[in-house]
Amino acid sequence: DEWKMSMGLKADPEAALKAVEEKEAKAAAKIAPVELSSEAMEKVESAYKADEVVETEADKLMAKGAATGDFTYLESQWEEFNEKA
Repeated sequence: DEWKMSMGLKADPEAALKAVEEKEAKAAAKIAPVELSSEAMEKVESAYKADEVVETEADKLMAKGAATGDFTYLESQWEEFNEKA
């Protein structure tokens, strides 16, 4: 039987028992959840929130151009860019 187990033809009952025991030991040793202070909880709960966005003049012009389909105000910026490039 040892030869069959070493060749992988037969399962080792002792190894299976040992694997079950290790699994049970890991389950018993789980770490308790971390307790956070109220200040830390507030920071965690608001971490995904972005800062308030302030709309700039460029943003306003872009929104106006997108609404009307007229982006001629960008032509001067494009010409400046082209000359530099």
